[in-house]
Amino acid sequence: MPKTIFITICSVFVLFTLTLGAGAELKGDGEHVFYLYRESSGCKIVRTTEEKADEFIYFKQSLKGESAELKDEERAAEIIEKLGAKEVFSESGDGFYNRYYYTPKISRYVILRGRKINLHLAVGNKVSVGSPLIFGSY
Repeated sequence: MPKTIFITICSVFVLFTLTLGAGAELKGDGEHVFYLYRESSGCKIVRTTEEKADEFIYFKQSLKGESAELKDEERAAEIIEKLGAKEVFSESGDGFYNRYYYTPKISRYVILRGRKINLHLAVGNKVSVGSPLIFGSY
C-alpha cells in the first residue's frame, strides 16, 4: 500500500511539473509583460519587472506570449542575433516602426500576411521585443 501511494504521489508531481512553466523566454531591461489565455489583445496581461519575470509561474497552456522592454535598439539587435531570427517584413509610421521576424528557436507563432511570425520588434517611445506579437502601446 505505501508503495502505491508513493508511486501515485510521484506521478502527480511529474504531471504537475510538466504542466507548469516558469520564467521568461525573452530577457529585457525594464518592464516584462506576460500574455495569458488568449492570442489577442483580449488576453490577460500580467506586468512585472525584469528581475521578477524569472520567478513568474504559469500553466504552459495559458501562456500565449510575452514582451520585454529594452534599453535601446542595440540590445534588440543582440536578442535577434542570439535567436537567429530572420526579418519577414516591416512597417513604419510617424515616430515608430515595427519589424516582424521568424525564428525556429521559438515554438509559438502567428500568421501575418500569409507568413509565420514569432518575434516582434517595436521602436517608438520605447524599444520592445515580443513573442509572437506585442499587444498594447509601444
